[in-house]
Amino acid sequence: FKILTIMRRLRILFAIMAVSLCSLQSTWAQDEVVVSVSLTLPGSLGYEILKQHDPINEVTNLTVTGAINDDDWNIIRGITNLKYLNLSGASCETMPANVFNSINSDCDADNLVSVTLPSNLKNIGNSAFNQQSSLTDVFLPSTIESLGSSAFCLCDKLESIHQTSLPSSIKQIPSSCF
Repeated sequence: FKILTIMRRLRILFAIMAVSLCSLQSTWAQDEVVVSVSLTLPGSLGYEILKQHDPINEVTNLTVTGAINDDDWNIIRGITNLKYLNLSGASCETMPANVFNSINSDCDADNLVSVTLPSNLKNIGNSAFNQQSSLTDVFLPSTIESLGSSAFCLCDKLESIHQTSLPSSIKQIPSSCF
């Protein structure tokens, strides 16, 4: 009889420990994962992030310096928990279309809150931030020349595009841009 009582108590104790562990893991999952990388070779972003944190999709705050290419944009697009992206020290003249388009099948997350774009960026592709419902702040460089169609379309919480003034080099802002 004593052995059965002890076994029941142990089962209850293990159940409590399991619930506590699940709760603790849930708390860990909500923590921010901050990664800062300096690229020496375009296309190496995924590798550089993995050296600091695995899995990549848990990164919430990413700062990148160095030249980036389309492969790197694809890595950024796949970081589904990304909230804050700082590319002010990155070098890239064109942001591809649909990078953060939340209706694009390759990008199913819309957690992005703030983005600082590369200081030499000239072109933002079509639908680059389309339907990013959490996006509140975008920091544009003074080098911007063109904004793609629907670039910021349906970004309902977008409060600020930080740039003292849009450069005179911008020839046209499509009507569906915002």
